[in-house]
Amino acid sequence: MYKFKILTLLILCIFISVLSAETRGEQILRLSSSFIDAPSTPLVIYGVPFSMSVIYQNSLIYAPAEEYLKMLGVKAYLQKLPHELFINGQKAPLSLLAIGPDRYTAQYIYYLSVTDTLNYLGIYYKVSNQKGQIRITVDEIPAQTIEPASVTGQVIYPYFEGGTVKIIASYVNSARIPETSEITSTFLPSDGYYSFFDIPPGDYIIVASCYYNQEGPVLFDAIRRQCYRCITTYTLSWQEKLSLKSGQKITLNFPAEQAYLTAEDRLIYLGRVYPITK
Repeated sequence: MYKFKILTLLILCIFISVLSAETRGEQILRLSSSFIDAPSTPLVIYGVPFSMSVIYQNSLIYAPAEEYLKMLGVKAYLQKLPHELFINGQKAPLSLLAIGPDRYTAQYIYYLSVTDTLNYLGIYYKVSNQKGQIRITVDEIPAQTIEPASVTGQVIYPYFEGGTVKIIASYVNSARIPETSEITSTFLPSDGYYSFFDIPPGDYIIVASCYYNQEGPVLFDAIRRQCYRCITTYTLSWQEKLSLKSGQKITLNFPAEQAYLTAEDRLIYLGRVYPITK
């Protein structure tokens, strides 16, 4: 008799809590007794069938909240229900919540919408239909086949004597200082075509450069009696951000009008000049 009074009081407290939440505008769904019992429970979590009965209502499956969250491996705080629901330290929407009878005790407990909760948590799952019955399988995200990417293109300039194209990755080191690392590079042939294969997907910077020399006048140092040739080296450079996806093939050209041009003068020693003696 004493246990019966405690059970009655507990059920009454839940209804009072639900009623108070609804008076604040928070609608908590009340479930019927449309149970699906184990081992026919259409819910498998990480390869383990859900061992408790679930309720099927309005084309959705509802599972007992405490056991469901425990099997998902998430941290939950249910002591403030139905006013507040905390999952993984964050306040979760009460729309995930429902109240319904326990399969064996008839005591009213809290349930969670299986798929709505998975969507909220961002957990991967599959929905299938087996013999006319819906089945939800919670699983790890399937391993994706990562295929290398490729980048091809051309440095477009009428004439150059040499050049390179580099693919560079940028990252933050353990001291939180940005650094760069060259992934791969290639020398430019005379036609300017380049190609890279087997590049892992990711974000990179691609840098291209080429140069050519132009001869200037010959200079004479009368004091030292030395001759020099003035040479001007012109360098053209390009830089682009590159975001490569799995298996992606990109064609990237570097036209002359988009190049950054710099010039550097230097003197090339030709030799000494000696007076002609008769």
